[in-house]
Amino acid sequence: MPFPCVSEICRRIADRLAEPDKQLHIRWSFWLTLAAHILWPLAWAVAAVFALGLAKECWDHRHGSGFCFVDIACNLIGIACAVAASFLLPGELFG
Repeated sequence: MPFPCVSEICRRIADRLAEPDKQLHIRWSFWLTLAAHILWPLAWAVAAVFALGLAKECWDHRHGSGFCFVDIACNLIGIACAVAASFLLPGELFG
């Protein structure tokens, strides 16, 4: 089978991102990162939320549906959006 074209790859990615579970990973990572950034410096907030998402996937590997790299990617999307939002929001929100 030949390598799929770019439009097919984009369609597959869009289909995965449309899954309710993947949207939850994005939302939770976004809000957790912003909340953690209120308490800690941005780098710490990012590290903490990434570690939490990784721990959740390790838990799923042992006790749930299995480890999913797409879930980790969605966590990173949520974290990246929160980082961008933190630069757009007033600085007084973050200590």
